[in-house]
Amino acid sequence: MNEKARHLLDCYTFGIEPDGGWIFPRALHQAQLDHRPASLRRVNLLLDEIRAQLNPERASFLERPDARNLCTLLGGYLVAYLEQQHPRVRVQPGHAAGGLSPLDWVEAKLFGEPGAPNCTDYVAELFAAAVGADVHERIAQASDAGIDGLDWISGEWTPSDPTARAGAVCYA
Repeated sequence: MNEKARHLLDCYTFGIEPDGGWIFPRALHQAQLDHRPASLRRVNLLLDEIRAQLNPERASFLERPDARNLCTLLGGYLVAYLEQQHPRVRVQPGHAAGGLSPLDWVEAKLFGEPGAPNCTDYVAELFAAAVGADVHERIAQASDAGIDGLDWISGEWTPSDPTARAGAVCYA
């Protein structure tokens, strides 16, 4: 995670407004970036709501410092979430899921690019990229079993038994 994202995460955590501020500070506060699994769903809802309310145009939206802060914060949060949930995992620069870095995913989701997965599935793919596993088939199996990527990365499901709940993440 870069220094700007780390700084913005610290500002968010300690309730400090960063240089340039936050776009939609109330909605961002309501997203509760608390490193719990449900926070990934809230990130998804936040981006969907901004897109539905504003239908932002990429260039003009990203010209705003408060909007860039939001995107950088959320991209950094996905990395921080994953590293907190799985302390042995480090997301390195260049790790991408589906060809998207965390910041690229935030922007793809925010601007409604086709094929952008939901947040929980993106983080599951990012986890796989960070540990070097090919889990696309496993994510598809989980989806077929009615289980989203969040359950898979939080260790509540393993592909060997789609009906079982496991206590550990399946790394390979």
